[in-house]
Formats: sequence, structure tokens, C-alpha cells
Amino acid sequence: SQEILQVKQAKNFAIGSDGNLKETPPGYKPITVSQIMEADKRLWILLSELTRGNVTPKPGSPALCDKNFSKLTESQEILSYLAPLPMPPPIPEVPRPRWEPYPDPKGKGKAKGKTKEAGKTQNPVQVELPEGAKTKTEDGKPLCFAFNRGRCWHAKRVKPGKRCVKGFHKCWICLRDRPACECTHTDT
Repeated sequence: SQEILQVKQAKNFAIGSDGNLKETPPGYKPITVSQIMEADKRLWILLSELTRGNVTPKPGSPALCDKNFSKLTESQEILSYLAPLPMPPPIPEVPRPRWEPYPDPKGKGKAKGKTKEAGKTQNPVQVELPEGAKTKTEDGKPLCFAFNRGRCWHAKRVKPGKRCVKGFHKCWICLRDRPACECTHTDT
């Protein structure tokens, strides 16, 4: 019976006297389900406040809830929940300024004007080596400076004596398969 009352209530608010749905005025949003639910909640709260335990009818008198229910469905407090809300104004589309100017339309194109030496620096960073340290093996292969200082990231994966991307993992003084920071540089 409560569901029937809710359906009747929704029909009364949304349907005009001719039996058709009420048309939303221009510039307003149609009534949403959440508005109907809020109106329903408020109606039942007000109904409970009006009855306050007087729900048992006296013989020969109409039911108290029915009388108050029909009174509340026509009250402005409930009908205000079911009024169409105005549509928000459209957001103007403002062009955003660019952070930087457009590139020169007459560029050189892909890989034109570049040389193989362009990526290399003219003065490579000079690493301070201890006295007697070598940068390459007798074969001319590079040594890993980070390994000799005990700071090579690849030391866990690359065994001593093998090569990482930076060079061979050998002592830069005696060329043994251990870092210079742990090497004694003696033959024994």
C-alpha cells in the first residue's frame, strides 16, 4: 500500500490535469529521480511529525495518516522539491594561451644538418684516477670505474672479470678480477 501511495504521489506531481507528463519550461532541467526521492523522504518525515503516535483512528472518523498525507502532497514544502531546476549557464570556451611559441615552420627536417659527432660532448668529464691506475686492459678494452670504487649497479649481475655496459670488472691497478677498493695489488 505504501508503494501504491508513492506511485500515486509521483503521478500527481509529474502528470498534468490532462493526464500527460508536465513539460519542462525552456532553460530548466527536467525533474530527476533524486528530486522525487528527496520529496518522498521529506513527505514521510513531515507525516511522522504530524501524526506523532496518533495513527489509530477513532470509530467513524477517517484515518489520520490519509488525511495528513493528502494535505502534505499539496503543501508547498513538498512541491518545492519537485520544481524543475534551472540549467547551469554554458561554460564559455576561452582559448588558452600557449606556453611557448609555435616552432619555426621552415625547419631543417628529419636528421638534416646533424653529424655523428653532434651527440658527443667536446670535453668529457675527467675522472680522478689513483696513481698507477689504468683506464683500459692490455687488449685496449675499457675498465668499469664504478666497479673499482665499489659503486657499479651491475656488480650483482655481472661477475668479476666479465663486462658490464661501462667496462670490464677488473682492478684498474693490477687487472685482477676484483674491485680496486678491495684489492691488495699483490701477487699472492
